[in-house]
Amino acid sequence: MRKQLDETLDLIGDASADPALWREVTERVLGHTRAAAGAIYLQGPPANPFRQPTTEFGHMLNYGTGWIDSYFQHYVAGNPYVNRPELRVPGRVLTEADRPASLSAAEREFVADWQEAQGFQHVIAQFLQDRDDGTLTFVFWRDKAAGAASEEERAQFDILARAANRAVRAGDRLRQAAAEMLATTRSLDHLDVAVITLGRDGRVRGASRTAEALLAARDGLATRFGRLEAVHPPDQKALDHLVGHVLDPQAGFDAETRTIRLRRPEGRPSWRVSAVAVHRRLPAFALDQGVAAVITMRAPEPGAARAEVMAATFGLTPAELRLAMLLIEPVAFQEAAQRLNVSRETARSHLKALFAKTGTHGQTELVVRLLTGTTSWRC
Repeated sequence: MRKQLDETLDLIGDASADPALWREVTERVLGHTRAAAGAIYLQGPPANPFRQPTTEFGHMLNYGTGWIDSYFQHYVAGNPYVNRPELRVPGRVLTEADRPASLSAAEREFVADWQEAQGFQHVIAQFLQDRDDGTLTFVFWRDKAAGAASEEERAQFDILARAANRAVRAGDRLRQAAAEMLATTRSLDHLDVAVITLGRDGRVRGASRTAEALLAARDGLATRFGRLEAVHPPDQKALDHLVGHVLDPQAGFDAETRTIRLRRPEGRPSWRVSAVAVHRRLPAFALDQGVAAVITMRAPEPGAARAEVMAATFGLTPAELRLAMLLIEPVAFQEAAQRLNVSRETARSHLKALFAKTGTHGQTELVVRLLTGTTSWRC
């Protein structure tokens, strides 16, 4: 029995990343609870109880034909477990023993004409969490032969319900992270920057569209057996040193400000290639620990022309412009202050002015805003 429970808990964990597994989760919980029917779904908010909620992980199994529609169209208004605030408490296991002794006419209709009409005599349920689009509900109905849930069954159901709740929350975070990553990648595609991610073994794990295009064209850089290769052979040693250094757990953090140049064909301006280690910055249970380094490639533009446009776009003073030009190279803030031969306090004052004039709140957003010259860097 414990092995079966562990297998179901593992499946619930997998469902956080693969919503299609929630149907199998529901089927397994039917077995654990000896239930005739069950569901995990979003219960619409009380203010609008007749609109059937939709959700990618909602599944309802073994209900009679038409009973689900009739529930949301009519009987939900009389569901005592839903409409009694004292029962609608996330994290509490409910059974028929929690149902009020005195029922309204609508509640009696729900019990007689919907619940008992399907042979459901006993229930075990839990409201998992309140959301903007309703309450996530985990409910299983048992027939008369199965009897009321025992204390042990209630405890096991609580374990399963809480695991399901954690998985749903994790799934929400995964999808949000994926959406944010996609938005970030798309924003990078609008810049004259190529971004490549590397795994711990030095192999390419991903690339922005700009990077994919230059790799395919062998524009100064290519891949061979999944690893980066300089098209101009004399540049390979510098590239290997940069990648090796940034992947070294002891030295990777210091590689953040290192930049090399890769020559391009037909005499075009060399790529400026920078590398930053991420494996030391990710938390222990990061979503993707496979990414160990990020490589960025940027073609130098005429400094005077870019400076003139930047100053005009944001109304920068000469001192602010000098700091801005260093930050977009990129140069670390402390090093930029040293190059400008000003104190850290003076440089910080210029930085605050740059934030105010560009409407940004951090150095990463500031650099993107300076590079794009737009009023917003998100897409």
